[in-house]
Amino acid sequence: MRKLSALVIQFMPTILRLDGFRFMIYQGDAEHAPAHVHAIKAGQMVVIDLTTVSVRDIKGMGRTDVRAAVRITDDNLALLVSAWRRINGNR
Repeated sequence: MRKLSALVIQFMPTILRLDGFRFMIYQGDAEHAPAHVHAIKAGQMVVIDLTTVSVRDIKGMGRTDVRAAVRITDDNLALLVSAWRRINGNR
């Protein structure tokens, strides 16, 4: 499986760390809305839409971890949406 490059990760501040996941928002992501978060664990990633709390993209992550990332996103939705708005505006 392909791991994420350190270059990609360095442009995304970590908003939340929980259960081995890092939830990150890319600075400048407003250009490709809707609001979303990148959940990264063990070099694998799932992109979760913050409007619908649904999966937009998966990069190597297994189903169990994807489900866990979606659950954590849903449980922390207010925090993640607030961070998106702080970083990228209200788009």
